[in-house]
Amino acid sequence: TIVNLVFALILLGGAFIGKRGLLKYVLDVAFHLTDEGWLKLSCRWGFFFVFLAGLNEYIWRNFSEDFWVDFKVFGMFTLTIVFAVTQMRLVERYRA
Repeated sequence: TIVNLVFALILLGGAFIGKRGLLKYVLDVAFHLTDEGWLKLSCRWGFFFVFLAGLNEYIWRNFSEDFWVDFKVFGMFTLTIVFAVTQMRLVERYRA
């Protein structure tokens, strides 16, 4: 939860305070997007990390430890892959 919230804070903080898409500094080697595209992508990932943090807390508090561990290992990974794939339309739209 803490790691997800730190990632969210960094990405959303950069987007809202500095109007910068901070993912550009990490992923510019793989994708070449416009500044607007980087900003939108960073915001989306920031909100996704907030969602993961909330979901992790919910599962941790309401389900067995075994279920929570399985969710952390398999569920979060699967959700992250699905979310990343859904962002490819944005990447295509804002390709520089």
